[in-house]
Amino acid sequence: MRTQKSAALYLAFLLTASAILACSFPFPDSGDETEEPGATITPTESAPTATETEFAIEFTTATNTPEGVTTDTPTPTATPPAGGVSLNCDGTYQRVRITDNGIAGKTISVDNWSGGAWVNAWNMASGDPNQRQLMPEAGTYEFGGCQMLVVVPMRSSGPQLWYELGIYAWNGVGLSQVYFNEGYYGEWSKVGDVITFREASKLGGSPLGACEWMTLEHEWDGTDFVQIGSVLEPVPGCTPIVP
Repeated sequence: MRTQKSAALYLAFLLTASAILACSFPFPDSGDETEEPGATITPTESAPTATETEFAIEFTTATNTPEGVTTDTPTPTATPPAGGVSLNCDGTYQRVRITDNGIAGKTISVDNWSGGAWVNAWNMASGDPNQRQLMPEAGTYEFGGCQMLVVVPMRSSGPQLWYELGIYAWNGVGLSQVYFNEGYYGEWSKVGDVITFREASKLGGSPLGACEWMTLEHEWDGTDFVQIGSVLEPVPGCTPIVP
């Protein structure tokens, strides 16, 4: 009897322990999320972070420059040579010089800077100084705010003084004449871009002098000298001999 009772108690203990263990470990959920054999799980993309968004904007607006090519505007670094002036303000340089050749007279010259040396481009000689002289005011004068023109006045000796006034512009390889006037007892002046030339247009008396003065005004327009005024002034009591 004692043995049967013990066996019954032992069986009851085993049943109780099994029930306790079954309650401690839950069974797997058999719902829709159960992975089927061979199924592929697709990850869900998350929204880009603030850092990723900024990088994308910067990347799409960047400009790609080919290797070896610069987009910066070059800055001129050329240094004007000693004694040089840009007659046309175009980045090229020239120089004007006057040479005294003694009994052969004076010569006015223009040289062009080649980048390493001066190259002679233009010359004008006065000739025998006993007959014709290059006046000391010969040289460069500013016109149009920047352009420099070469003014060449010459005076011839004789019973009556004869005056010549030539003005020249740099054309890239030499000088081109843009103004010329001449006359007895001539004289000239410059005010701004205006050249005034005065001459004795008629001679009379003894010795011959001015019986009439003519004054002409020409203004530089960047390409040519355009006449803007003229005045005739008869000399009272003078009878013209040379028209």
